[in-house]
Amino acid sequence: MPVHAGERWLDETLASIVTRADVPIEVVIRDSTPVASCEPIVRRHADRLSIDYAYVPDIASWTHKTNLAVEAARAEHVAMLHQDDLWLPERLEVVGQILARDPDAALLVTGAQLVDETGRMLGFWRPPF
Repeated sequence: MPVHAGERWLDETLASIVTRADVPIEVVIRDSTPVASCEPIVRRHADRLSIDYAYVPDIASWTHKTNLAVEAARAEHVAMLHQDDLWLPERLEVVGQILARDPDAALLVTGAQLVDETGRMLGFWRPPF
């Protein structure tokens, strides 16, 4: 998860990651927030999530931070989650079912519900294929 000045959304984003005992999940965060003010928010979730957090103040690019996080990840599969996005409660289960049917899949693209900053539903995005 690339993070930069994500204090407004990060707590809710991390809370949206619903884990299951039978599916280990690691959250890899690379944070370039100028004053490291997101770290305490991340630490509040450390009792519930396995978190690999690193403060990288000199890296502004979200793609660079994402690449660093992917390099640090230990899992067989990697999922993308931005600091201002939320996972629906059933996401991990649904993705697990899909990967169980096709464990060699190189890429899984899912749809998304689009909401504004108040949580109001704006619509849906679906892959064009």
